[in-house]
Formats: sequence, C-alpha cells, structure tokens
Amino acid sequence: MEVVNRLNLEGVQIFETDTTEAYDDTLKMTSNCQTYEIGGQVFVPVSSGASPVGGNVSPTATPTSLPTPVPTPIATPTPVPTPTIVATSTGTPNLSIECIFFDGVVSRTESDEYVRIVNAGETSVDLSNWSLKDVADGSPTFTFPGYTIAPNETIRVYTNEVHSESGGFSFGLGSSIWANSAPDTAALFNAQGQEVSRKSYPPSC
Repeated sequence: MEVVNRLNLEGVQIFETDTTEAYDDTLKMTSNCQTYEIGGQVFVPVSSGASPVGGNVSPTATPTSLPTPVPTPIATPTPVPTPTIVATSTGTPNLSIECIFFDGVVSRTESDEYVRIVNAGETSVDLSNWSLKDVADGSPTFTFPGYTIAPNETIRVYTNEVHSESGGFSFGLGSSIWANSAPDTAALFNAQGQEVSRKSYPPSC
C-alpha cells in the first residue's frame, strides 16, 4: 500500500488486471524515463496524476545558457608628472665699470688699453646686446655678444687685444681710444639702451 501511495504522488496511473483461464488481461508498459506507454497510450507523470498524450512526445528542451557578460575595462588615468621647480636667484644685478686702463704699454696704438667691468650683484646677467661706449667723444661703441657674467666676475673690453681669460672682448681698433691728456668717460648700457654705469679717470686700473 505504501508503494501505491508513492506512485500516486508521482502521478503514476495504476491499472488493475484480472487474469482468468478464459482471458489473459496482461498489460505491457514501456518507458523512456520521461514518459511511459501503456496499451498504446503515452503518459507524462505530473503531480496531479498521469495524463495521456497523443503521438510522439517531444523531449523537454534544455534551456540555453546565456553568455556571461564581460565587464568593460575602465581606463586608468595616466598620472600627470609634477613639474620640477628650478630654483632661480632673485637677487638684483649690479654691473658697473670698475676702472679704465687708459695708458697702454704698447707704443703708439696702445692696443692693451681696457675697461674693466664687474658684476657685484647676486645673480648672473646675460650681456647680449649690452654696449660700452666712449660717451665723452660719442664713439666708439662696443656691443656685447651672447655672454653671461656670473656674480663677482670681472671682464675686460680691450682696445685691440683678445684675452679669453677675461671674456675675450675687444673694440678691434688700430688706435688708442682712451686719451691720456684729456680724460674720457666710458658708459655701460643694458639691452634696452638704458645707462647702467659711468666711469672716468684717473685713477687708472
């Protein structure tokens, strides 16, 4: 009886047969583990009881698994490099004409005359387009090329000689510039044409 109850719970239909000598009431059942067939009828087990179905029974379709969504990669922002701060001097430039060596040793041309300039400030100065001029006579004028004079550095501008150890600057004239009998005056101008320093003589360097 317990077996019958369990079959009923599974929806199995129970058939009773009586066998006599005059008539064999044998029933044949076949099953494919999903449905079963008795006497030409196909049954599908359900909780409320077996239900006959006509014809062939299509197997239950296996659900198609959906692809797992692939997360979109999030771009990592490129770090912005921190700019390097270069320390610069905030001192005030202080260029001046220190002295004039007006009485040259070289005879007649006095090519060894020179004007000595010093940077007494705390910062380097780019001398590009600065100029040195004999303002007493109005000429000549020497214009500096690209050169940076460091703090406490001295340079010389010769009449007609080149000395690399003192900057290598020269007016390039074949005659004396700074008069011995009547003192001349030299003036230094920055790149904007503003007078920065002025010097006369004596005394000499």
